[in-house]
Amino acid sequence: MFFQRKAVLVALVVVVVLILGVVSRAGLTLRDKFQELRQQNLELRQELSSLSDTVVSRDEGQDRATAALWRQTETRLTNAENVLRGEILELRKENLHLEQENQKPKADLALLALDLQRAVASQDAGLEQMARNSNQRDDNLERRMSVLAKRMDGFGEENAENLREVRGEMQRTQENLGETNRRLGALTQQILEGASDLYAKTVPSVVTVFGAGTMGAGFLYGAERRYIITVYHAAAGDVSVRTLEGQVVRGKVVLENQDQDFALVWLERPLEAEPLLLAEPSDLRRGQDILVIGHPLGYERSISKGIISGLSRNNLSLDPWAFCRRCTNLLQLDAPINSGNSGGPVLTLDGKVAGIASWKTAEGLGFAVSSATIQKILSTASIP
Repeated sequence: MFFQRKAVLVALVVVVVLILGVVSRAGLTLRDKFQELRQQNLELRQELSSLSDTVVSRDEGQDRATAALWRQTETRLTNAENVLRGEILELRKENLHLEQENQKPKADLALLALDLQRAVASQDAGLEQMARNSNQRDDNLERRMSVLAKRMDGFGEENAENLREVRGEMQRTQENLGETNRRLGALTQQILEGASDLYAKTVPSVVTVFGAGTMGAGFLYGAERRYIITVYHAAAGDVSVRTLEGQVVRGKVVLENQDQDFALVWLERPLEAEPLLLAEPSDLRRGQDILVIGHPLGYERSISKGIISGLSRNNLSLDPWAFCRRCTNLLQLDAPINSGNSGGPVLTLDGKVAGIASWKTAEGLGFAVSSATIQKILSTASIP
């Protein structure tokens, strides 16, 4: 029991010693902290004093700069006032000079006003004289008009007679015009009847030409009655023709000229129709009536009427749709030409072939291979 109490006391002593050691170390730490804070406070006071001195020094510098700026401003204002006074003095001198110069124009204006008054007075006098002259001319004009009226009265009867003669002449002219219109109508009827007769006479000589996928027209030519003249682009490959009676005859191309869109076909046997003759180139003229026979769009042996619009036309590849890209000496026609007319005869009113229809550029603008070109090509093959 005793030993237990002794051990407890020893333990308590040890604990007390440890506690005193801890407290002693804590006291030392607090003193160190306090010393450190005092040192920091001292340093802060020194910095504050330094800042105060700096502020005072800056304020003094600003005061000196402000004073210098004020002195410069006063100097500039003084200089500006001196310059302004000098300019005012110069303006006063210039104003005085201008007033002196204005005195002379005033005198000139006075003289000018006097001259104007004199001119106006002179003009008034001139106007009065002109008025008197005008009145005198009016009197003279009235007298002349009176004389003219008397002369017109004398011519009245003579003019009436002339007027009656003119009216009679106009009536006779109207009667002649009516007669001319009647004759023109009769002549037109004769032309139409002549076209009908010409068609009936020549259509048996026109055939339908069939090539390799092509169809066109052609006409019988030559004393042998076995030649068919047509265009090159309608006679490609194996060729056959169909007559007015519906007979089909085979043939072959024996002469061709692609540049001039020309082809000559030789038939296996002769036809019974009459061959057509070529017109002389010198007999063709602009404005000449023509008939075209062909098969437009498959309507066989159709007839269209027109005139020769132009002679000696050259294509020279200007028209990309033309079959003869280098054709020369063409006839220009206004007669309707369509697909199927190609190769058909272009006839004069005396039944001769002026050319063969080739192609059209637009309505009323068609072209045909001329009889002159046909004759030239045939002559190279010695075909009459």
